[in-house]
Amino acid sequence: MGAFLGVCLTHNYSIFSATSAYEQQSIPVSVRVSGLTTAASFGVLALSSIPVVRALGITVASMVIFALLVIELEHLSGLRKSP
Repeated sequence: MGAFLGVCLTHNYSIFSATSAYEQQSIPVSVRVSGLTTAASFGVLALSSIPVVRALGITVASMVIFALLVIELEHLSGLRKSP
């Protein structure tokens, strides 16, 4: 369940990133804030003493953080290619 939720969230962020790249604009701040708050929320769940809740929190938080890192690195690599 956590992996499915993580994939859905990261897919959402990648759509916004691809749309911004296609329109040659920067990634909206709202996407970054949404990703960070999602990672923080599920990071709090990762601190739970209930194993299922902890696993859900770790899975989703790590997937969202990884997706945000990839989006940021992709954006930075695109800036280097600009004249």
